[in-house]
Amino acid sequence: TPVETQCIASQTSPSTLNPSPDLTRLKHKRRRNALRLNTPIFPNRTLYPIKHQKKFTMKKFTCIFTLGATLFLASCFHKTMPPKEPYNVRVINCYEAYDSIVASDSTFQTDQLIYVIQCLEGSYLDDSITFTNMKGEIVDIDNIKKPILIRAFSSWCRPCIEEIPALNQIIEDYSDRVEFIGLTWDAEERFKKHRDKYHDNINIINAKEEKDISDQVLIDHPKFKHRLPFPTSYYITPDKEIAKVFLGGFQTKTQVVQGDSIVEIQIMTEQELYDMSYETYSTYLDSLITIQ
Repeated sequence: TPVETQCIASQTSPSTLNPSPDLTRLKHKRRRNALRLNTPIFPNRTLYPIKHQKKFTMKKFTCIFTLGATLFLASCFHKTMPPKEPYNVRVINCYEAYDSIVASDSTFQTDQLIYVIQCLEGSYLDDSITFTNMKGEIVDIDNIKKPILIRAFSSWCRPCIEEIPALNQIIEDYSDRVEFIGLTWDAEERFKKHRDKYHDNINIINAKEEKDISDQVLIDHPKFKHRLPFPTSYYITPDKEIAKVFLGGFQTKTQVVQGDSIVEIQIMTEQELYDMSYETYSTYLDSLITIQ
């Protein structure tokens, strides 16, 4: 019929390919809104240009992929990072590890002290460590935000006594940047005779005299057990990591056996000892300060 013909014709008429001005304005308005809102959710997806759909999709994919990759790498990094092992745990593990290696490998030639010193570096002080100095004051490690030098010494240790002038000058020069702590292996009454020889800016902690089962001298603090000879220096970062362990000191004379007697031999002057002690301290302290 003419009406049917007209209806069929209207579906294929060129007029449908050229929308009316009102329809065109509506499409443009929707397109502008789409671009402004940057979202492809519209009644008619063809109103949102294909190039913008791809741009949005790639942008979204890139963001999600980057976020996922970052979280994945962060989780992997966290799993591979070694835990912060406390010093008191590490010092026991180091001696046990050395004994285990020696027992299983007869060719292992590293000296025990060298092995233990290197093993201790990288361990951490427990933040809950507190000391009581000889003035009765509490020294809280967690409250110290500067690098720390812990020096373990004793009144009967010759290098410990001979280095006092150089140590005092180091404390004078660095006390504004470094916290100094001295751990002594002495009866308190005996060490009081030597306390006045040290600079006021070093916290002297008197520790209990004791020997462990292997007859090694140790300072037996609940969270800091010194198991190395005297003197020993622990250079510690503001994060409480033990960055360097330095064993030993300098002395002007040494004892040697000659026949049936023991004699002392001069090996350096007092000035040479002072210069070498000061240079050793300052070298390690300067390196420690730069870690901050």
